[in-house]
Amino acid sequence: MSLDEQYQQIIEEQRTHLLQLQDAFNKACETAKTEAKQKMAKIPEADKEAQQAVLIEQKKKLEEALATLKTAVRESTKNTMHKLEGIVMQKEVSEISRIEMEIEKLAPSVEQLHKQEQKQ
Repeated sequence: MSLDEQYQQIIEEQRTHLLQLQDAFNKACETAKTEAKQKMAKIPEADKEAQQAVLIEQKKKLEEALATLKTAVRESTKNTMHKLEGIVMQKEVSEISRIEMEIEKLAPSVEQLHKQEQKQ
C-alpha cells in the first residue's frame, strides 16, 4: 500500500471511529433522557424536590457522557495525528532521496559543462 493510500486509510479509520464515538454519546444521552423520563413519571407533580433531583442526576449523566466523548476524541485525534505525521515524514524522506538521486545523475553533466566553459 502506498503512503498516500495509508494516509487516506488512517483518515477514513478516524472518521469511522469518530462516528462510533458520536453514536455512543448519542446513546448515552438518550439513555439518560429515557431514565429521567421514567423516574419523573413516578414522581407526583407536586414533589418539586424529587423532580429537581432527577434533573440534577440527568445533568450529571449528560456531563459525564460529554466528558467521556471529549476525552475519547482528544486521544483518538492525538493518535491519528501522530500516525499521519509519521507518513508525512516518510514521504518527505522519500522525496529528499529522490531529489538527491536526481542531483547525483545531473552532477557529471554539470561538471562537464563547467569544464567546457573553462576551456573556452
